[in-house]
Amino acid sequence: MESESSSLVLPWHWVIEALAGFKEISVYTLQALIDDSPLTHHDFSETTKDLIALKCLEELYPSSSSSSSSSSSSTLEELDSSLSSLDVLNQILHQVTQTFMFSN
Repeated sequence: MESESSSLVLPWHWVIEALAGFKEISVYTLQALIDDSPLTHHDFSETTKDLIALKCLEELYPSSSSSSSSSSSSTLEELDSSLSSLDVLNQILHQVTQTFMFSN
């Protein structure tokens, strides 16, 4: 028999995973929903974590033909295409953190 807490967590997980797949839902909206939910990082499946990471990447690197895309494309070219969205996001955040630390 399911515990009361696990029966409350599952619907939150379904909703967050479903909304993460919609391009109309911003990272900020998704983050607010996650913050208000009873879920922790460990409650999310790898699929959900990857969808959320992909959402973050899409907002960091929008697919537009703007002039700023050339500077961001050099960073993206250095990334391993076999990595998951979560791994790519972690790699970018690591690079940004190192750049910030060395520039100060």
